[in-house]
Amino acid sequence: MRNRLLAVATIQQRFFQDKTQAPLNEKFLLIATTVTSRIDLATQCNALADQVQKIGSVKLKPELARVETHVTAKSPYRLCFMIGELEKKIRSDPVGTAAIF
Repeated sequence: MRNRLLAVATIQQRFFQDKTQAPLNEKFLLIATTVTSRIDLATQCNALADQVQKIGSVKLKPELARVETHVTAKSPYRLCFMIGELEKKIRSDPVGTAAIF
């Protein structure tokens, strides 16, 4: 029974992720670009990644080539993961976790 509940939770998490990931990526990219533009380190990392790409010794994945796209790629996954974890807590102890809300 427990395995069945975990499978349902995983399916629900994937459904939520599939339906929301594209819109969230757009919003997160805007936020990530705004925040990382304020950080000089992000500019330096992007410049270093550009140099590495030009040399051609290391082929970076598109999501790793820029700090903004890396953060954007990871954010929706982490959000969905955290929502899934919270849902697991609620399902395991509905009364005890009601105090969260």
